Amino acid sequence: MMKKISKILTILLLITGATYAQKNVCKAKTDEARKLAEKCKAMDRKSSAFQQCRSSYNILRQQVRTACEGGLTTEQLEKNVQQWQEFVDGCKGRQDVRCANALHSLGTFTFRLEDLKHLQVMQKYEEEVAWCADRDNKPAKCKNLDKLPKANHQKSLGHFMDFIKKYPKDIKIPNVLYQAAAVLEATMEDEKAYRLRLKLVKEWPNNGLVPKAWLRIGEYFFMNRKYRDAIKAYEKVTGFDNLTGKEAALAMYHLAESFYNIAEYETAAIKYYDYIVGSDRGKYPSDLRQEAMDFMAASFADLDYGVEVASRFLKGKKVAFKDSLYFRIGMKNKDHDRNEEAVECFNYLLNMNPNYVDAPLADIAMVEILVKQEKLEEAQAHRLNVVKRYTRNSPWHKTNQKYPESVKNAENAIRSAMLDIPQYHHANAAKITETGDVEAGKAEYRKAIKAYSDFLQRYAKEPTWDEFKVHTNLALVYQNLNEYDKAAERFNWIDDVDTTRYGRRHEGLGELIKKNEAAYNAVIMMDHNREKAKKAKAGDDDEKAYNLPETKSYFKQVDRYMAKWGKQKDAPTLAYNAAVVHYNAKQYGTAIRVLTQLRKDFPKHEHTLVISRMLAQANLENGNLDESQKEFEWLWTQYAKVKETRNDSMAKEIDNSIAAVLFQKADKFVKEGKHEQGATAYLALVKRYPTAEFADRAVFEAGAAYESAKMNKAAAETFMLMPRQYASSPLTIRAIMRAAQAHIKDKNHREAAYTFLFITENFPKDSTAFNAIGWAAGVYNTAAEESKTQADSANNKKLAAQTYEIAHKKYPKHEKTPQMLYSACISYEEALVTEEAIRCNKELVKSYPKSSYALDAAFSIPMAYQTAKKWSEAATEFVAFTRSYTSDKEKLIAAHYGAAKAYAELNDKKSAQTQFNNVLTSYEKHGLQIANADPSIPAEAAYALGEYIYDEMNEIDIKGNDRAKQQAIKNLTAKLQAAMSQYA
Repeated sequence: MMKKISKILTILLLITGATYAQKNVCKAKTDEARKLAEKCKAMDRKSSAFQQCRSSYNILRQQVRTACEGGLTTEQLEKNVQQWQEFVDGCKGRQDVRCANALHSLGTFTFRLEDLKHLQVMQKYEEEVAWCADRDNKPAKCKNLDKLPKANHQKSLGHFMDFIKKYPKDIKIPNVLYQAAAVLEATMEDEKAYRLRLKLVKEWPNNGLVPKAWLRIGEYFFMNRKYRDAIKAYEKVTGFDNLTGKEAALAMYHLAESFYNIAEYETAAIKYYDYIVGSDRGKYPSDLRQEAMDFMAASFADLDYGVEVASRFLKGKKVAFKDSLYFRIGMKNKDHDRNEEAVECFNYLLNMNPNYVDAPLADIAMVEILVKQEKLEEAQAHRLNVVKRYTRNSPWHKTNQKYPESVKNAENAIRSAMLDIPQYHHANAAKITETGDVEAGKAEYRKAIKAYSDFLQRYAKEPTWDEFKVHTNLALVYQNLNEYDKAAERFNWIDDVDTTRYGRRHEGLGELIKKNEAAYNAVIMMDHNREKAKKAKAGDDDEKAYNLPETKSYFKQVDRYMAKWGKQKDAPTLAYNAAVVHYNAKQYGTAIRVLTQLRKDFPKHEHTLVISRMLAQANLENGNLDESQKEFEWLWTQYAKVKETRNDSMAKEIDNSIAAVLFQKADKFVKEGKHEQGATAYLALVKRYPTAEFADRAVFEAGAAYESAKMNKAAAETFMLMPRQYASSPLTIRAIMRAAQAHIKDKNHREAAYTFLFITENFPKDSTAFNAIGWAAGVYNTAAEESKTQADSANNKKLAAQTYEIAHKKYPKHEKTPQMLYSACISYEEALVTEEAIRCNKELVKSYPKSSYALDAAFSIPMAYQTAKKWSEAATEFVAFTRSYTSDKEKLIAAHYGAAKAYAELNDKKSAQTQFNNVLTSYEKHGLQIANADPSIPAEAAYALGEYIYDEMNEIDIKGNDRAKQQAIKNLTAKLQAAMSQYA
């Protein structure tokens, strides 16, 4: 959006343009006011800075009036107002020229008096603002200073409006209309001001104030974004051929901007052009020429093929700013992210005039665009062209060498390109390497090294911070190539270079490595070089690598750092790292000696505590546990007790280190076979440091130590500390299981079972929670086997059954719950708790009818009734089984047989015979399918059926007449044959 010209400037124009504001104003004050107006324009109108600027401007505006209109005092103005008021009061009942002049003068002087009083109020307000700004505790008078005092022109406005009403045909009406509109506009009543000006231009079209009135009407529409209406008004102003100066310039400028705001970009560009040409010819002030050039370029840039449109428009026009316009169009397109259009415009410019003075800036812009478009190869090619195009022997340089600033731009372009060329290779090498093509990446790194070296060679006698940056980048390249010794050389160069010859750092340089950081990196590089040699020459063996040249060079680099930067915060770390090398090579004494010497060399070093900590760690690694603990205990005192070095977070960390030493001490006892002593040491550690990160492990190891000492009860009690104190530890479940095992070893089966079930009750979502039920039940079964009495055995079996049933209650949907429940049923049977066994089996059949255990459970129900000699329930359940479960043929036959026997016990011969027949039928049909089928079952069934038939023969009496006797004999014979068939 184009920049709006604020009302501040337009009010200034009113002051210099209105009739009551003299045309021959004091130049100095007017220029000062104009400059302040320009400053205010550049501010955000919503900001407090703008409000303050506007306030200062209003005060300066009144000073302009006072300086240029005679400088009347308040008393003089009040006297004039009083005199003219008396004259006007004497005009009551008549209207003539003298009365009209009196009313006009009354309005004019009243306005000036109001303005002067407002100036005095504003001066006092600004004094109070300045006074309050220096006060931290704001007094009462400072509380309402956020609101600016407003000018009150109601009286003068009333006089002007009264004049307009009473003397509508008076020759001064145009001036009064213009004055009243200005007052209304100053009090933010823009709509009323607009109507008065409209009245002026319609009723007095030939008055000299009309162009200015049209300008203000245009500004009214412009500020209200009614750009088409504004255009019509501005065209009225610019239609006056003889109109020049500020009014015409502002009208022409805002006319162009209005066309721009309604997207008529080509027309806007033409209007800006007219303003610029007029300015160059002296018709308009050149205040806004620079902005107009930018906005003309923006207008063309917003057109499709804008540079071509601009070229056609300018064809044949003899103006000196064509190249500048094309350049600006390109820059506007670039600013608006119309990158293709920008490149097209720059290419057009450079093809037309390759020696254009700002050509280097265009080339730089094109490189930036290509980078933004991620056309990195094209950007690199363009950089190479830049280096060639602007050399001191180039046509461009010969043409523009008289322009120092442009030559400097060209030099900057070359320097920037030569700096970016190797950085492109550097970044591209990293990118290629990431794809896995290591060799291609190395080749690209070599190109970067070559280009970096070219830069250093070209600018060897022109050192700047870029040289420093290039050496830094070279160090990184060598590091990426694993040429660590060369990287160290560069870092050493950075450490040694005199940077005062570079002067101040230029903007955009970014953060640079510090000398001490470079020295530090040199040590790290030599450390990497040592590691590289260790792998290549010593088979990655620390002891063999200790005497290699690379290891010695590393120690030499450390010594160099310590000699120069030994008081830096990194010095103890590097010394420690060197000590680690000694340590890894099993040079333990050397490592401790190095750290001890370091502490001795720097007794008051700011990192003495760090050095001591490293020494403690070295002793720990060397197995000098007492010395290590002694160091850590001293450190803890410094961090926890000494005021100067107190650091609670570090004290906590040292606590952890002490705990680690104590852990190793306990571990050492255990490894030496002193298990009980080790367990005690572990528990002492936990008591002292219950929140240490490995406190849970210490408890676990203590329990394990008691196990090794055959102290099972102590082991169990110790293991059970885990869920009570460290329930979230990954070792907790293992500890509970180990506690249960310890109870088992002591034959304390009930405690073992309770311990297993502790997992289920307290960690129901753990993967072992379900299995723990089975383990607990298994413990009860083991107890039953080991019981000395039948009663104890039965009780333990019952407990086992009840434990198995927990699975059904807590995990009814677990895939193994049916198996658990079936085990419960079996345990109830083995405990001879028949009713519970029956209930259990029924629950299994009901809850898990599709389970493979349902069939066995269903068969167990009648078997349990049979064992209890509850023949009616047994018969019913056996028959129910034969109807529901036909897949297991062996159990099907057994169920028929069981039902038959139950019915026999109930003396229900008919039902018994039916079930015995079912036995024979099923056996005949499925007997061969049953492996190891028991033939005694069908035999017994057949025998029983024979016996039933035989009993029926005894019931037949041979009596009656011969016919009846013959029938009885026939029946007996049939029964006998049936019985014999069964016995057979």
